Amino acid sequence: EPGYSLVRRHQRQRYAREGSLYGYHYEAVAFRKAIKKMEPFIVSPPLLTPRKFFTHEGDELLFVLSGRVQVSLAGEHIMLNPGDCLYFDASIPHRSRSLGKKLSRALVVVSALGT
Repeated sequence: EPGYSLVRRHQRQRYAREGSLYGYHYEAVAFRKAIKKMEPFIVSPPLLTPRKFFTHEGDELLFVLSGRVQVSLAGEHIMLNPGDCLYFDASIPHRSRSLGKKLSRALVVVSALGT
């Protein structure tokens, strides 16, 4: 396997994760590298707040690219604007939604512990 993964903007692949069932849209941005220590993707949170909170091992970073995002984390609602970055322990129950009338877009990086 090469030591890097190059994915051009037009080559991103949409894919399903658990959150897809709740209205989240995902695009893989590093799918060419099979073994990695982190999983980066572009996510568009749904407009309506999902009922489900997510938890998983490792850390998570959310960097807002466009729109506004509300993240519910440990009983707190955190509002994020373009350019804002939230880094947190992903074992804390969390969920997010796009604010406004249009889906927001964020770069999310999750540490891939145990791989």
